[in-house]
Amino acid sequence: MNILELKRKALGYHFLQENGDNDTGSDGSVDSSVASAALDSGFGGWGIGSPGDLGGYSTTDGSIPGTTPAEIAAGMCLAAAYGNPTAPALSGGDGGGYDGGPGTGVGFFPTIGPNSGVYSGSLSSLGNMVAMALGTGEYQVKIVTAGTTTQGSFEVDQVLPAKTWANLTPAGGAPLPTAVIAPYNVGYIREYWKDPAGTTFGANSAIPALTGVFPDPFTNFGGVPITDRPGNFVAYADLQMQRLSGSNTWDNAHFMNVFNQALGWVLTSNDYLAALQNAQSNTLSNFGSANYKDFVSQGFDKYQQGLALRKALTNVGTMVQVIPEGFFGTPNAVAKFLVDIGLGSVGNLSEKLYTAGVNFDDIYNPGYVNPITNILNTITNQADLVVIQDVVESTIPKMFSPLAYTSIEIASGLTNDSAFPNFAAFGRDIFQRAPGLSSLTGVSLVTLIDSVQTDITANVEAITGNVTVGNSVPLLSQAIIDSLRTYLPLGAGNGPVSMLNVIGTGSGYLLDGIRAVNIAISQLYATDYGPRIRDILTEISRFQSGYALTEAEVKAAASFTPVPAPGVAADGSVIPGGLGYYGTQVEAKKTEYLNLLSAIAADTTGEIPVIVSQINENWLWCCRNLYYEMRNYNRANFTITSFNDNSQYLSFVSSLPSYGADPQNIGTDYLLYGICLPNEAGDTVKAVLGQGKTNQILGENGVLVKNII
Repeated sequence: MNILELKRKALGYHFLQENGDNDTGSDGSVDSSVASAALDSGFGGWGIGSPGDLGGYSTTDGSIPGTTPAEIAAGMCLAAAYGNPTAPALSGGDGGGYDGGPGTGVGFFPTIGPNSGVYSGSLSSLGNMVAMALGTGEYQVKIVTAGTTTQGSFEVDQVLPAKTWANLTPAGGAPLPTAVIAPYNVGYIREYWKDPAGTTFGANSAIPALTGVFPDPFTNFGGVPITDRPGNFVAYADLQMQRLSGSNTWDNAHFMNVFNQALGWVLTSNDYLAALQNAQSNTLSNFGSANYKDFVSQGFDKYQQGLALRKALTNVGTMVQVIPEGFFGTPNAVAKFLVDIGLGSVGNLSEKLYTAGVNFDDIYNPGYVNPITNILNTITNQADLVVIQDVVESTIPKMFSPLAYTSIEIASGLTNDSAFPNFAAFGRDIFQRAPGLSSLTGVSLVTLIDSVQTDITANVEAITGNVTVGNSVPLLSQAIIDSLRTYLPLGAGNGPVSMLNVIGTGSGYLLDGIRAVNIAISQLYATDYGPRIRDILTEISRFQSGYALTEAEVKAAASFTPVPAPGVAADGSVIPGGLGYYGTQVEAKKTEYLNLLSAIAADTTGEIPVIVSQINENWLWCCRNLYYEMRNYNRANFTITSFNDNSQYLSFVSSLPSYGADPQNIGTDYLLYGICLPNEAGDTVKAVLGQGKTNQILGENGVLVKNII
């Protein structure tokens, strides 16, 4: 059920086409030699293959790369995919190209001149290819036959750094493991044979986008420096596409697995992110609490303080039923309750209230407190008080008047050791916390109070960091918040994230920024600076490959003496010297390139400042988003398996309308819409997604939705 296919539309940068054009904004036809980078001395004994022909690549449907809508914008140095990458020759293999993959075995030396025609593509493609050739990232190997060494045992298919493998030493008579070079990353578009983090040429330049690398310095959305900056934007964008697709074709089972896991992780993480934002923006005082004991117990811990309050509540019987009215413990509430339960005739209470001008419908009026207090003080006949206690079901030990129902000390018969001076203060506090309290007697209320867990130790209180913010205590210490964030996705302002922030590159959400970069680069190429940038990059590539153009250059290289010169130590080991002729030329050209870009950035004439700003600002936006997406995917720690279960297909399709509606606003609609192919199946999926979104919008606005697919 191949209804979805990851369209190679999501990158749109460094796109090589044979005629030098670029559908997302050509930045100039470039003619240069792009040759392989020699491996460092650690691989000197392996043998290096020759540069490969860049012209033989074709897409799966036979079209030229970049000429179909599904291919446009994919490349970001697809030239590397069209060529034969350079590799150390392991186990008799050969190498070719410039990024470390197995070659064809056919030697290829192009005719190289000032405008050779070996490379014909965009300026940005050339820059990224040069950056990859200069990359210092390590190769890795995969064990073919197991073996035991002094460094340990190595099993078949185990992957390890190439330098580690090259320095293994035998253990006794055990055979050493054999290995073949393996790609460091397998992307959706191509394989990458070196660690992409080592591709950094141009990162510290004034225009990092020209070589397709993350800027250095590199900052997050808040302007804070990011130290774990990756190198090759191209490789990581390609990797994110492969992580969604499962291969360089398409694996539906893999896609559904990663989609569902990402969906669950994003929804759960957003709950945590919201909670942490709440913890950072609020203190315990915002919740009416001074500490966690008060917070966790909802303030009921205060009611457990001492003995007098709970004893008094136990003794006042059904009088607690007035708590939901908000005036428990006041003389007004006592008088009203006694009248309500039929005791208005006792001590002539009702008559006295009427005579005093008390409006019973407004009995809680504060202006009635004094007259009602005086009236209750007149009811002192012990026979009357016995009747009152009997009906109220109270057991106050020494009751001199109904005012005893306002006093914790009198009602309990104990010294008041509670947190409240009287019942009125207690009544106001508990009404705020439990306005719907339904306890029928004081006994049942005390049972509730005693059941609340208030065993909050100093260890729990310590999670606030034992600090104060203003006059209150934070919900969590900053150390705990920072620790929790290491398990959660990264986003602007530490706010909620979407699916795009985890696995979204394939949807094409980066395209707008990349197109803006491409347009500005094409404008830069159209200035006098364009050919100068091209020529320097061409020379870097040529010198990196050690290719001479003239006989004089051949002689200069042969007679060049490195500084310092290589030598031999007393123990017979070789002391490496300084850079050779070509290495010296590479470093000089690299410096020239950086200086030129600095001059461009400092140029205030014409449109140059606007062009440079458009390139850098949009490139930074692209890099930040890809950085967060890549980091978030790694943090999610998904376990992806391509199990084929028909139920997952049916469930996924059934959920498409909901994904289209995207009620949680986490980008399920954008992601799925972006990866649909322009064919019958893909357009049908788009229609279902679109209907889900439309139905949600219309339904929220009172429209009766009909004809649901």
